[in-house]
Formats: sequence, C-alpha cells, structure tokens
Amino acid sequence: MPATVYFATNRLPAGGEPPQKFLEETGPFDGASVRFGYVEVPDDEADEVELHVARERLHATLNKQPPKFGSEQILPVLRDVLRQEERDVLVYIHGFDNSFRSALHGAGRLARVYREAGHNTDVFLFTWPSIASKLGYYVDRKNARSSGAAIGRTFEIFLRWLSKLKGKDICDRRVNLLAHSMGNYALRQGIQAVYQPRQAEGQVLPCVLNQVVLVGADDDDDALEADNKLKPLAGAAEAVTVYYTPNDIPLHLSDKAKFLPDRLGTRGPQNMRETPKNVYSVDVTKIVSRDDGRMDHWYHFENPEVVKDIIAVLSGQAAGSIDGRSASDEPRQYVIS
Repeated sequence: MPATVYFATNRLPAGGEPPQKFLEETGPFDGASVRFGYVEVPDDEADEVELHVARERLHATLNKQPPKFGSEQILPVLRDVLRQEERDVLVYIHGFDNSFRSALHGAGRLARVYREAGHNTDVFLFTWPSIASKLGYYVDRKNARSSGAAIGRTFEIFLRWLSKLKGKDICDRRVNLLAHSMGNYALRQGIQAVYQPRQAEGQVLPCVLNQVVLVGADDDDDALEADNKLKPLAGAAEAVTVYYTPNDIPLHLSDKAKFLPDRLGTRGPQNMRETPKNVYSVDVTKIVSRDDGRMDHWYHFENPEVVKDIIAVLSGQAAGSIDGRSASDEPRQYVIS
C-alpha cells in the first residue's frame, strides 16, 4: 500500500516550477534553501513516484501579491492529517549513499513497517544531498556538514509555525525524530545552527520534540557529551535514545578505514555519566546479526525486535519498563536480548 511521505530538502531542484525532481547536488544559496512537498511512495521501488512540491514565491509581486512559502502550504496539510487520523509524526533524516528517490523509498518503507507493527505514524523526511554512491563517503560527509544551515532553517520554520497556532489550530500529536547513520552527523550540524545563536544570547532550545532516536549513528562517541556536537539536542526533546552495536559492519568500517574516532553507533556514548539525564542507550548486539549485509546497519526497520523496542520508545513508554530489555551496570543503559 502506498505511503504518503512529507518532505523538506536542500537538494538542487530541477524541471521547472514547481520542481519535477531533485538532484544529488546541493541546492541554491550554498544548500541553505529548503523546498517542501509530499509524495505517495509505492511499495515497489521500480514504480514511478509523482512529486507534489509546493510552489514558492520569495518576493511580493508588482500587483502586491505576498510571498508564498512551501512550508505554509505543507505543514497545515500534515497537521490536519495527523489530527483526523490520530497519528503521530516521525521526522526522519537518512544516512549515507542515498539518492532523492531512494531516500523517499526508505522513508516510505519506514512508515509502512512501523504502521504494520502497530505505531500509527506519518513520516516527514529531511533529505540532504547524499550523492548515492558507496564511494562517495567523504563527499557525503561534506554535504552533511554543509546541510546544517538548511536543517536548522527547517527547525526554525517549524518553531515559527508552531508559535502562530492558536486555539483549535493547535495539534497535540507527538513529534518524534529518528536519525540514521550519517544523518546523525547532519543532525548535529542542524542543531548547532539553531543552538549557537541562542547560546550567544543566553537562550536555550525550546523542547518541542517528544522522542529522539539515534540509530547506527555515524558520529563521534562523545557527541552527546559535547556542547559543540549533539548534546544540545537533549534540551530540545523529552528524551534521546541511542541504539548501537559493534556488529554494524558499515559503521565499523567508517570507524577504522576512515580514521575517525569511535562511532556512537558502534559503542554507544563514551561516558553515559557525562550525558544529560534524559539520554538513554540500548545495546542491540545480541539480536543483530553480522550474517546479513543490510540487517547489521538497517536494523531500525529490518529487525522486528528492534522495531518493537523503537516503537515503545516513540510511544513514550518509560525506558525501564520496555519488554525485552535488561538494565546494564551503566546508568540509563539497556541491553535487548
């Protein structure tokens, strides 16, 4: 069954106005420009998808027509669907080696798998300009880093839109976020783009996210301990949960072959005692196999036990009460077995 995926992207638009496709290159204004839309993603990845990209007009016209922004068209549609269908929304940031098309299909698959497992959610995808090549690791990392302004702008747009809602326009559905692989590194750049200006003015990030889930995170293992990395994310959410395993072969190669520090997604936080008190970690080593070249990195929708655990987190269940977990000796750290 097709899944509706809402999206924002800083990829390069092509094919007129509104765009008919998005390329692997970085979009206008050094990747800071963001376009919004939605698409019905079919089950079969070979089938064509039809984009519905919101038209934009960045300036008032000579006959005094005001500017027209894509976010002002897409966000109200998403809100109305969430209220009518009593769904939550899962913001998804994909990882390395994704075309625009494969990112859409990944988001569609995530929506279908989670709904079939009992979590009534829609997916809002942020797709950054990964070049869709396994040989493009360093290019993707550069693009993820330069996408911080666009991810930060998308967050700020969401905050401004929320601030304008009054009375019956307010939607009380849960807003969760899941970042996978190098998407965590892109998320770090976005959080810093929002956090640093506020920090300079003595402000903090508003807590507008319910649950944040970091899966197979291709970021440093001290990222949630450092103010200049992912630590400020904990202030914007009720809780942050890290899933990790050394059986994650692609991430293990990122660690060893790319001469990077230990990865958050292979060992978890370096020192849980130094992370904010709403950060939790979950070791999935006992249930994630190294025999399947995909399951060891895409376990957030390919491993049913992990899916079940993530859904419990997204639903707001207390960390210590989720079935199948056992507590480790470290604070706020659990093992699925």
